[in-house]
Amino acid sequence: YIRRAKGIYKRINTEKNNYTHAQLVSFLRHINPYVFEELLLIAFEQKGYHIIRNHSYSGDGGIDGHVVIDKKKIPIQAKRYSSYIRREHVAAFAKVVAKKRVPFGYFIHTGRTGSVGGDPSYTTVRIISGQRLINLFDRSIIDI
Repeated sequence: YIRRAKGIYKRINTEKNNYTHAQLVSFLRHINPYVFEELLLIAFEQKGYHIIRNHSYSGDGGIDGHVVIDKKKIPIQAKRYSSYIRREHVAAFAKVVAKKRVPFGYFIHTGRTGSVGGDPSYTTVRIISGQRLINLFDRSIIDI
C-alpha cells in the first residue's frame, strides 16, 4: 500500500494541473481505502512532519495513523465518501480524540462536509476536505 500511495502522490504532483479539482477528488474516492490512508500520511511526511503508521490497517480503533505536531501525536481518520460525511463518524472520531487527550485530530475525507463542519460539539476535530484536501498534496502549501 505504501508503494502504491507513493506512486499516486508523485502522479498527483506531476499531473495535478491537468485535472480539475472535481476530477482529483473523484480519483481519490476510487482508490483502495488503505492506499488512501497511506497517501495522506505520505502527504504530511512530504510537508516535513513526522508520521506514525499503525501496525495494521484493520482494528485500528478509529485512527488511521498519526502526524506529530508540536511533539503531540495527532490522530488521523481517513474516509472516502461520495456524498455527505456522516455525523456519527465525526462524533465517534471526536470521542477517540478526547480519549487520546490531544488538542485535535484530523478527519480527512473526499465527500461533502455540509452542516457537520460547523457543529460546535466537534471542536477537537479538524475537517480536511475539498480544496484543503487537494492542498495537502502540495508541498509549497504548509498551512493545514
